[in-house]
Amino acid sequence: MQFLEALDLLATDVEVPDDIDLLALVRRCAEAFIASGRVSKAVKVLRRQLALLPDDSPDLDRGQLLTALAGALLLTDSTEDPEAIAAEAVTLLAEAPPRLRARALNVYAQCMARGNEERARAVAMEALALAERHSLTGQVVEISTTLIRLDDTTDLEQLRDSWREIAQRARDSGHLEAELRATYFLGRSDHDRGDLDAALQAYGEVIRRGEEVGQRWAPLPAEARYMKASILTHLGRLDEAFALLDVSGLNPPLVYEWLYFAHQMLVCALREGCRPDPLRTLRDYWSRDGLIAIVAASAELQMAERTGDPASALETYDHLVETVRPLWHEWFQARLRLSTTVVAIHASAAASQSASERAAAAEVVRRLLEDGARVIDFYAEYETSRGPEYQAWVARRAAEELRWRWLSEIDAPTADELVAAWREAESATVAHGHTYEIARVRARLAQVLRATGDLAGSRASADLARDGARQLGASALVAELTALGSTPQPLERSTGTSLTPRETEILALVAEGRTNGEIGKHLFISTKTVSVHVSNILGKLDASSRTEAAAIARRVGLL
Repeated sequence: MQFLEALDLLATDVEVPDDIDLLALVRRCAEAFIASGRVSKAVKVLRRQLALLPDDSPDLDRGQLLTALAGALLLTDSTEDPEAIAAEAVTLLAEAPPRLRARALNVYAQCMARGNEERARAVAMEALALAERHSLTGQVVEISTTLIRLDDTTDLEQLRDSWREIAQRARDSGHLEAELRATYFLGRSDHDRGDLDAALQAYGEVIRRGEEVGQRWAPLPAEARYMKASILTHLGRLDEAFALLDVSGLNPPLVYEWLYFAHQMLVCALREGCRPDPLRTLRDYWSRDGLIAIVAASAELQMAERTGDPASALETYDHLVETVRPLWHEWFQARLRLSTTVVAIHASAAASQSASERAAAAEVVRRLLEDGARVIDFYAEYETSRGPEYQAWVARRAAEELRWRWLSEIDAPTADELVAAWREAESATVAHGHTYEIARVRARLAQVLRATGDLAGSRASADLARDGARQLGASALVAELTALGSTPQPLERSTGTSLTPRETEILALVAEGRTNGEIGKHLFISTKTVSVHVSNILGKLDASSRTEAAAIARRVGLL
């Protein structure tokens, strides 16, 4: 704040003393805001000074400010393009001292890393050569972190060693920012490859170092806190995740306070559910940070799945995409998981829908499946981005599509195809290791096995899912699994189970997706009479839904 007060004073009509470097003061003010996690304020300070520069100001002055601005914009979600700003800075600093030009080139390379990796590597190499030629040790370390991020190797162990080496080198030479960045991306590398214990250690080190030097809320330590909490959630350590994100009294920047609160709401949603009001309030902040939007939307979708509300789920998904698209890009990876979740909610609803309702939902489901396919296509060339989580949701998408087709009876798969897809989803999800999702997938598998007649397999899968849900304290999932319950052996023709001619007639219409009202009109009987017949049919077949009754009847030859 002292820097800001000094700038406010110098912005008046007073003459700037000769011994004050105004641009250096501006940069230090911006750096102080970034170190405290107030990146948006740093951007405002830099923009204000750029606006105050006279038209004939030296290229050196404008170039330094643009470099700092582009670097700050890289640390926040914005609809602005920092690459264009960094490119202008590089042009203006063509004849600048090596230290300033190397920094500008490094920031420019970081900006291009979002979409032009080959050109970014060339620019970073130019910056590195310049820094090494002039013995700029700090710049060499900083630029090296950029080059490691641009490394297209698929050897994750080699990449991990590179991050370790540069983190130690940065620490030995006293360059904190480079040390934090290298350690953070070491954690990301471990995280992506599924070594969660190593990732927890790296993120914890970033948090510890940030607190040690008084930069708890600098972007990397603050983000490391969220990433560590996300891993704890992944491992089912929900109490620890919630506590880590309880920053009451610590005065975090609002963007992190919102992000942490969003994740706490997700933890609540996974367990027992949460009130809708806080989730709706978070929507006011979705446009500030893409991660806030994704985490909060995930909590909303969890609640929509629990209440069986496909319309609400679709609205949440569409609003999220519209919000995140301008901040990130069209096919951000989380879109695969989120679109698949909405397909799952539509699949669960299909069992109680009429044929006309299912037909209307088919277009929505088709669009969601296409969205997932576009994400898969987008990441086809990025092998290092296709880790265990990605593979789990690719398998889950295929399984949810077949479940929807089975329950909606639109181009329905065979029972063997359906079971095989869910076995594959279970295997991929277990490899990913997300405790809640493992329980969720096994619950789905139990339902699928029951519907296709494998009651012993259904009980085994449900027991595994129930154990996992109880360990998490996920009471809603436990209740769902308890409701699924144990079931008797599959019905066969020899059991003597028989339907009356009227019940057989009504079952055939149920299998077509007709509602009770539609069946009553077709048979010229009351809706109440139809309801009684349907209840009798479900009881005789020991089915929990109309769709399951039709599936059982087909399997045992009653249809």
